[in-house]
Amino acid sequence: MTVALRELRGSPQRRPWLEQAYRAWLAELGASAADLADSSGQLAMLLAVHGHALLIERDGEPVGFALLRTQSDRDGAISHHLLDCFVTPPVRRLGVGGEAARLLIDRFPGRWEILTLPGDTAALQFWRRVLGRLLPGRVRESREPAGVFQRFASNGPR
Repeated sequence: MTVALRELRGSPQRRPWLEQAYRAWLAELGASAADLADSSGQLAMLLAVHGHALLIERDGEPVGFALLRTQSDRDGAISHHLLDCFVTPPVRRLGVGGEAARLLIDRFPGRWEILTLPGDTAALQFWRRVLGRLLPGRVRESREPAGVFQRFASNGPR
């Protein structure tokens, strides 16, 4: 099994797949009918403000996505905020998500922040397990009104 990340900007033919997957992700989160109806508009807005829209591929086929906002702080330090991440149910628990997380963290050095929405215990367990394996003892976790934040620094590929 080969897992890879592909920038959506380099794969415009994958945009319809991303729109469908984004709608499935919203439905899984329990989004309202209005939000589901406007999922393409919401995705367009997110793509405009996120630094990277990445497709997660398994053996060359899209199976997930990650939306990553990258910014430079006043001191010149780079920060990455992973707010949206999804792997399709058929490939969950096969190592795809963990490998995609490793590829993301290695590809984008700098400070990181991952937000897990309140009540999304499966995602929180996933991130705790994966980050604990990839960055043992280097992740700070805090529970805030928006959800659970996990913060750490990446030095790039290990």
